Amino acid sequence: MKKLQLFITMVAIGIATAAFGQTDTVFTTISQEPGALAPQQFKSEAERAFDFMTPAKWMFKADLGYSLSNIFVNLGMNISAETKLSKALSISANVQYGKPTYSENRRFTSMYQLRLGTTIRWYYDMKKRIAAGKSASNFSGNYLALEPSWLGEKGSNYYTNSGAELIAKFGIQRRLLRYGYFDLSYGLGVKHNPASPYSRGGWYLSTQPQLSLGLALFSPGKNNMPGGAVCDVIRCFQENRRMFKVDLYNLLAVRAFPNQGTSISLNPSFAYEQKISGSPFSAELSLEGASALYAFDPGYSAPIKANSVGGTGMVELRWYFLQKQRMLKGKSGNNLSGVFLGLHAAYTANQTHVKQMGNNYDDTVNIQYVRSVLGVQHRILDRGFVQFKVGAGAKWSQNNVTYQDDKEISGKYGPTINYYTELKAGLAF
Repeated sequence: MKKLQLFITMVAIGIATAAFGQTDTVFTTISQEPGALAPQQFKSEAERAFDFMTPAKWMFKADLGYSLSNIFVNLGMNISAETKLSKALSISANVQYGKPTYSENRRFTSMYQLRLGTTIRWYYDMKKRIAAGKSASNFSGNYLALEPSWLGEKGSNYYTNSGAELIAKFGIQRRLLRYGYFDLSYGLGVKHNPASPYSRGGWYLSTQPQLSLGLALFSPGKNNMPGGAVCDVIRCFQENRRMFKVDLYNLLAVRAFPNQGTSISLNPSFAYEQKISGSPFSAELSLEGASALYAFDPGYSAPIKANSVGGTGMVELRWYFLQKQRMLKGKSGNNLSGVFLGLHAAYTANQTHVKQMGNNYDDTVNIQYVRSVLGVQHRILDRGFVQFKVGAGAKWSQNNVTYQDDKEISGKYGPTINYYTELKAGLAF
């Protein structure tokens, strides 16, 4: 009886709801389409920035850093064309012309160098990345390389010289956005110079650190580069008020001359930059060390042995003059990245002890600089940075030479005009 009453009550409630409620009737249809759901792919910031998934068979490169890093002495060029031989192998032709940063014969101030060469690269993890669906066959990868080159030099006083070079390299190359690239490598190899009135000639070892950053064209020309990828690389919107930087690009240089001598230099460099409140201004303190061992037997004079130690301290004020405008347009955060104007004061002290056939002496140099600079700095991913500066200013120097018989020669020079360029790349925290 109770069950019957409950049933009648539920039916009555249903009828009342239908009679006095809304009169609309809704029909719901559920169906299922055949076929598999395509898997969703999520790209990391590095994959978005470096575009690993776009295939390329040819790559034409123009290295802007080669000229920019020595803009006051080097108006040369460094271009190359690279093509794939297989998924993991490539070959390139290279042409470099300009004024070298270091010349075997420093007395020739108008020395120019032409380098013609080829490079065979093995992208050793490319096949594995392609098989795992992490990359297409292109030029973005880690590589081992062998680079034979011919070098010709021409200087003042009708001086000419030529030689051959063979360098083995380990490097990292990445496509950067649509029309850019960077290539960071470190090489060790041998170079041969013929004998001349200023050198015994012969084979010697040489290191070759190189950071190339510039423009690139690819074939096929299509790319899958998403919008905003540039900010994935240089951290446009990352807020940071301070940055500690360690330069790795200029850290070590080794040159060994079996028939002539050896030079080894270690140049650690550290910098700390701090924002001034929330303004586009910052202050940076940098400390750089410099130590070197040098032994040279040129053949036309007595052998020379030397060791030096020194350092440079610098205080720099910076103004990121485009930052507020970029923040208002939603293109940047309040950070330490972008184009800046700067003013710095620097002090360098260096002492060199020289031995040459009993004619030993100590050479002490103290230099003060005041310069204005134009620069650009960017944070690269989570733990990297790159910085380039160019500027000019005044230089004051004092030189003191003390011989083994206590004879001293000293002099003061300046102010003189001083031009300045600096390229650094390394770790940032």
